[in-house]
Amino acid sequence: MIINNKYFKNIDEALKDNSLSIKLQAIRHPNVKSKHIFQALKDNDYQVRIAALQIPQVATIHISRALQDKNWQVRWAAITHPNVTQKHISQALKDFKTLIRFTAIQHPKVTLKHISQALKDKNNWVREVAIQHPKVTSKHLFQALKDKNYYVRITALKHPNTTLKHILYALNDKHYKVQQEAKKILNNLNGLKKAILRIIS
Repeated sequence: MIINNKYFKNIDEALKDNSLSIKLQAIRHPNVKSKHIFQALKDNDYQVRIAALQIPQVATIHISRALQDKNWQVRWAAITHPNVTQKHISQALKDFKTLIRFTAIQHPKVTLKHISQALKDKNNWVREVAIQHPKVTSKHLFQALKDKNYYVRITALKHPNTTLKHILYALNDKHYKVQQEAKKILNNLNGLKKAILRIIS
């Protein structure tokens, strides 16, 4: 029985109703099963499709389906789901909507391959957030230091995994702001080195 609704005998029937509120009530029912989620993901109203992705019963197969939705808000709801897999991230990184790719590359389950892929993205915003991921390697940093956008290169220099090799490479950058950032970091390192030497001497 649908909660607070005496007119419907089951969830299947309620999900076919013309009323948005009834359909939302139905998909949020604790007895919802996988078939109901699939049914809701086919609904004409994107709000019902989003609601279907916000319940505990959602499985990876539902997320895969939702990532193919025509509405970007549904796809965003899918890629932000806790049950997202590495396969879903790969799928989302191919999305035409920048926000979907931007969100996907920030996921904890991102692989080194995903980062490499995102660093080739056409959007500066996606590449910038990609080089900030905790899993970034030295190879990724050098890749980002060759980026056409100078701000992506500056962002790469600020990563915790940046080494002296990356800093020295950036000193020869064609953009003065990148050079300035590299010099600033290098001066800070030299200052830290001197401070340590004073303490241990």
